[in-house]
Amino acid sequence: MGIREKLNEKPAITTGVTIGIIVIAFAFILYQVFGGDGSSVTIPDQFYTVDEGATRFTDDPSRAAPFQHEGKEAVRAFVYTCDENKTSFVGYLERLSPEAKKKYDALPATSADSPPSLEADTIMSEGSEVKKPKVGKWVKRNSAEGEKITNVTCPNNTGVAQMVEP
Repeated sequence: MGIREKLNEKPAITTGVTIGIIVIAFAFILYQVFGGDGSSVTIPDQFYTVDEGATRFTDDPSRAAPFQHEGKEAVRAFVYTCDENKTSFVGYLERLSPEAKKKYDALPATSADSPPSLEADTIMSEGSEVKKPKVGKWVKRNSAEGEKITNVTCPNNTGVAQMVEP
């Protein structure tokens, strides 16, 4: 006698097993959506510098640069490498313009675990400025000049620049 015949003989058991499987599947879905260990996304620290990229340190990525660090103004540093030895360099620096920084700082505080608001994202996107370390002036990130600055190439065209994460 096969499984199908046994299930047909005892419909109450078949119904119970089916309901059990549905309950387990539903519980698994709820766990994934509302609270499993993997439910929150952790963003790694970012590189910052107070001396045009000569040195760098890591800090919380939710900090809007510029900010004060050990009495000096810190800005975000985008670090790259071009070789297998992983020798790194700062490709460009980023900060919020003074006007954007004022708007950003005036926003209501959010917890470190909550995502930034749409308004905060807009301020960051529209108010970001970039520059090469030790060269030039700050320009809007979303301008033609800003695009050239953020398009990092390896010195002497020695390879493809790859961003380094802390």
